[in-house]
Amino acid sequence: MRTLLLLALLPLGVNAQDINPSKGDFDLGDYQLESNNKAFYYVFQQSTSTYSDLTNADFTLNGAWDDPEITVETPFGTDYLGVQTDSMQMGLGSMMVGLNYSNGDALILSPVTADLIDLDGLGGGTGQSPISYKVEGTSPNRIFKMEWKNAGFYIEGDYAGALTSSANIQLWLYEDETVEFHFGPSNLSTELVDSLLVNDELVSVATEIDFITEAFLNSHFITGNPSAAALSDSYGSLTAWPANGTVYTLGKSGIGFDEQTQPLLVELYPNPATSELRVRCEDGKSFTVELIDLSGQVVRRGTINATDAMSLNGISSGLYLTKITDVKTGEIVTRRLVVK
Repeated sequence: MRTLLLLALLPLGVNAQDINPSKGDFDLGDYQLESNNKAFYYVFQQSTSTYSDLTNADFTLNGAWDDPEITVETPFGTDYLGVQTDSMQMGLGSMMVGLNYSNGDALILSPVTADLIDLDGLGGGTGQSPISYKVEGTSPNRIFKMEWKNAGFYIEGDYAGALTSSANIQLWLYEDETVEFHFGPSNLSTELVDSLLVNDELVSVATEIDFITEAFLNSHFITGNPSAAALSDSYGSLTAWPANGTVYTLGKSGIGFDEQTQPLLVELYPNPATSELRVRCEDGKSFTVELIDLSGQVVRRGTINATDAMSLNGISSGLYLTKITDVKTGEIVTRRLVVK
């Protein structure tokens, strides 16, 4: 059944009755968008990559499942959407809900919100659709990968009484805060895709969420034709199931997501800024600073050091990404900057 199992522990001030997303009373479409959604935290990029099943997983759930209770400790202690979570819980479909128990902050990361089920889930068989996850790489470039393999769709079983369609999906969380949705081979009928669309189960989203006020904050909806999707701060969904090899990336750099950033000892100030931008760094250090708007365009470039500033005259108010490059070593770091 369509149940979102969120909490073993609840944030302070949050009661279990406030979060009761059982079948029929948890619908993302019922949530309101806050008015501050215009400044995207992430920049969107779509690409194609060969889909590979997870191997040598750290955890695998075998056997027939329907709404399994899977809790994942936050793998890197990394913020996503600026929210520091203590753990993540698997919910509807490939939805992961991250929670901060001390302050009640929460976020949702979901390749799609289709209600997934094991292909043996209706009859409680031996299971055909394992769920697994693993952490790959070494710090600071680790990746948490979670896979729903050959998963069926509850809505098909509910309407047709049998599960014949399947899909493969992965959620990747990078240590540098990048989020990726990977889509593998699928077998979905036109009728099933139409049902998913009508029932708001093709929502691909990364958003903060307030379960008490039922509001989205800092929302990133991937919408439209899945072969040429767009990022929107308004509630919306894909219009079809993404093709095998489709990758949706939400990254903090507007200049390409393959770039490995380094932990430079540098700080931009003031932030928010008005007329000029300065840098705190070691004496003798010099940096090239590129100011990037949320469409990925470089709107200002300059070189600054501990004593020289970069003018912001003519720069429109808003949220920007800054690419900071050490002139001597070529090391790079990105930072967010608000211009007033």
